[in-house]
Amino acid sequence: MKLTAPRHAWLYAALGAAVAFNSISEAFSLIPPGGIVTVTHAAGRMGKVLALQIREDAQIAGVPAEELPRIRAVVRSEAEAASVACDLGGMTLIGGEASPVKLDWLEIIIVEDIEEERGREMLRAAFEGADGAILCDASHNEMVWSNDDTNGSGEEEVCSISVPAAESKDISKRLLAEIDAASSSSTLRHVVMRSSMGLSPGVSEEAAAAMGGEAALAGPRKAEKALRSSGINHTILRLGALTDDAGMIPLLFGMNDAILERRIDSTTTRRPPILSRSDAARVAIFLLKEASSMFRDLTVDCSWHPKYGRSSVGSEEAVNAACRQDLMEALTKDILLFSFQKG
Repeated sequence: MKLTAPRHAWLYAALGAAVAFNSISEAFSLIPPGGIVTVTHAAGRMGKVLALQIREDAQIAGVPAEELPRIRAVVRSEAEAASVACDLGGMTLIGGEASPVKLDWLEIIIVEDIEEERGREMLRAAFEGADGAILCDASHNEMVWSNDDTNGSGEEEVCSISVPAAESKDISKRLLAEIDAASSSSTLRHVVMRSSMGLSPGVSEEAAAAMGGEAALAGPRKAEKALRSSGINHTILRLGALTDDAGMIPLLFGMNDAILERRIDSTTTRRPPILSRSDAARVAIFLLKEASSMFRDLTVDCSWHPKYGRSSVGSEEAVNAACRQDLMEALTKDILLFSFQKG
């Protein structure tokens, strides 16, 4: 294998230094005590996980209750608002009337129509005063399993790719409006945007098709371009196909669709790399909290480590390995490795 120095060598030198200074950077959390994190598409499956994990991570880290981050959840309708309130806070039943439990750390903002000025004003208000944001309004494919072999039946597992093409155009417009609104914020320090593998220049047709093809990739491609030109400090997180499995599987990181291309080249099924929404949320939160400039304006690929699959979910080996994995170290090593190999 030929090894050549990767492009942007200064970036990888900085990433290498990140491991040595990890303990120092942790002292400079991006989100200040009691800070606000805006989450878009908060009624989605990943959006709800994000809201809960952001709080839980801070609690596990020993952050005092009065300094825990607050969540500003952006949704598209009253029905979505009710779904977020009920799923995150639970319900009470008094006198035969059910109502969601009010959470003092959760603010829900309904933005129904981004075509109207009122909707655009609401979006700008959602980001003003926030310290960080995670944008999830990106059309994204997912793996749909029609015959689950996790029960040990021995039957062959069959999967297909579900692409939300019908919603892609509207979702793309909304995401572009969110990026525009975020760029006007005077307080926002960093944005993490969920995107998709398959968008690198020169990616093979087979690899792009495995991620849903143009129907799934057109919206995220426009959004990535808009975010890069917005001037916002950001990190773009390109994910493999998403599943609803539980999290805590070791993760693999890369750049320029190297993970996707390797996966397509090594299998005959043309299945893309996968990961759960829970693990996607875990790494998105890490990238948002990382206060140093290591991941600023960087595009990172992420999937489950190929050693582990859906049959590994919940296993002691996988959970222990995920707990031991240092995300800073894994990001640094994997990005360097894939970059050298691609060179």
